[in-house]
Amino acid sequence: MADAVPGRLVLIGGGAVACEVAAAWRTLGSSVTLLVRDQALLSGWQPCAREEVTGGGRARRQVPRLHPR
Repeated sequence: MADAVPGRLVLIGGGAVACEVAAAWRTLGSSVTLLVRDQALLSGWQPCAREEVTGGGRARRQVPRLHPR
């Protein structure tokens, strides 16, 4: 458990759990960077879902860093 909310943090992963954890920390006030090894967040999901998550995340201080294999 964290004693304080960090100003910035990095999460590794681009799946549903990583996106949910990132959203929780953003809600608490952190700026979140997601390190993703695929070409997109939620790579197995429908394109419209990926676009919604990526666009909404950027508007809320979540920055995905994509690292395609």
